[in-house]
Amino acid sequence: MVIEVLETAMPHRDSVAPSTDAFSGIDPLDTLDAAGLSPIIKRKASTIKADVSRRPHTLPPFIRLGSRTLWLKTEVANWLRKKQQEAVAPGKAGGAGE
Repeated sequence: MVIEVLETAMPHRDSVAPSTDAFSGIDPLDTLDAAGLSPIIKRKASTIKADVSRRPHTLPPFIRLGSRTLWLKTEVANWLRKKQQEAVAPGKAGGAGE
């Protein structure tokens, strides 16, 4: 059942068209585990593993495959870009109404 869902949700590597966006150097199916994500978001791998259960909203979107938790590199890049935009968005500096 899970395999069927993954096969329909994620195209086969050979059928993925090359990207022309800002992530053209990243294979859309390349993944990271907690150890690989750790230096990117500056958190310990053990903290990331704990946050998957206790604070998933503080992490990039992830995929669970059995007992493994993985992050698509493109999703991590999108998440970081969104965080950057939130940090520089006007009105986010803590006004009187907050």
